[in-house]
Amino acid sequence: MNNFKYHTIQISGSEKDTMKILAARYLAPLVRLESTTVANNINCILRPGELDTRYYCDACLTTLFFGSMSCRCCGWEFCLDCFVLFQTGVMPEVIRLPRQRSEMKPYACSSPSKHSSADFLYTTRFTLDALQATYMALAPWSEMTPPEVVSGPPGLTNPHGRLEAPYLSPGSEHLSSYLSNGIPVVVPGLRTGAMWSPGWFIEHYGRNRVMLINCETEEQTQSTVGKFFETFGLERDRSLPPLKLADWPPQTDFKTKFSVLYAEFCDILPFPEYMDQAGRKNIASYFAYNAQVPDLGPKMYIAHRTDTGNGSTRLHMDMSDAINILTYSSDMREGAVWDIFKREDAAKLHDFISQESGGSTAPNAIHAQGTYLSEDMLEKLAGLGVYGFRIRQMPGDAVIIPAGCAHQVANRADCIKVAADFVSPENISVCEGLRQEFRALNMHESWKEDALQISTMMWHAWMALQ
Repeated sequence: MNNFKYHTIQISGSEKDTMKILAARYLAPLVRLESTTVANNINCILRPGELDTRYYCDACLTTLFFGSMSCRCCGWEFCLDCFVLFQTGVMPEVIRLPRQRSEMKPYACSSPSKHSSADFLYTTRFTLDALQATYMALAPWSEMTPPEVVSGPPGLTNPHGRLEAPYLSPGSEHLSSYLSNGIPVVVPGLRTGAMWSPGWFIEHYGRNRVMLINCETEEQTQSTVGKFFETFGLERDRSLPPLKLADWPPQTDFKTKFSVLYAEFCDILPFPEYMDQAGRKNIASYFAYNAQVPDLGPKMYIAHRTDTGNGSTRLHMDMSDAINILTYSSDMREGAVWDIFKREDAAKLHDFISQESGGSTAPNAIHAQGTYLSEDMLEKLAGLGVYGFRIRQMPGDAVIIPAGCAHQVANRADCIKVAADFVSPENISVCEGLRQEFRALNMHESWKEDALQISTMMWHAWMALQ
């Protein structure tokens, strides 16, 4: 674990102290538990971490950074939380293997007999000396309290029963309070160049093959960038479904594939200290650059006009904070309509969707991403005291969505958007809560990869700040 290499990030003394306190408060209990467990297990396995390898729990898909339990017969590996469920018989009888997500496998060992606790050995990635030394360094910082975020003005309710999101100027000191309180904000008037146009993409990437998604059915079809963008700005046959190109590029690094666009995206970020990949207030920026770094974007989201039906993006919740910039609209008088909900209303949203569907929804109706709330449904929610922030995003507008806020989008014109995730100090606890939610869902069905790797991320933040 000593071969990691870190970027030098310019950060002031007080901000650095705040980051170290947050990292220490998160890590200290984990390191103390790991140290005690290793000291009490004479047969534990030492498996030093590898720079180019990530290990996952075979039950819940959580990234394994600290201790885990490995079956000495077949190599199956559980995080400690899942091993407790296994020991107590609470673990579901069927789990989805990350290496074979297409088929369900019982948690039987490769040997004829099922797993038993005796088949497992504790596996650690650290020596006892390293753990004890790290805990001694963490302990005093973990007992400190980070500075409180000064509360900003709340969102206002308009006469139509919706909340009004605040508008901020780039660099505004109020962003921290809005992130902390889970209030989305809009930053208008960002200048985007002609490169974000259909013609530019046709010229430079027209022959690239992509998967397009039907906004109504979520069915996928293969096409080319050129054919997709040739339809932008044209009146289309109403019988044809609106299409979208989401998470583009899907596997290639945005900076590598679209270097010119990436440079402009970084230039127009309204709060680069939070949103840039090297931002001092972006906890993800402290990841060692030679490690398996989470892909938090940017990515492009490009979709046709969606007046009715399921919108361009159904109700969902991101695992971290996010920024979304509308860089192009086929109608400069229109853009995208967002409905963003307070994170404390998540349970009410789930219950409402479940009732509307007759109780046939997935374990978490929001994370299932199967619902777009119609105007009638929004009115019913308002009657239950659940109000969303209605945002009309125009070209050049950035929408900032705090972690844990469910949201949906409908395009009122053909739109090109670029978005990126970031991990703010204000919402690291919210991100951890979401990780636990997805972990529980992954026990039954493969829902979402542990993209943030929060334990690993906080470790890297602590090491980078030394």
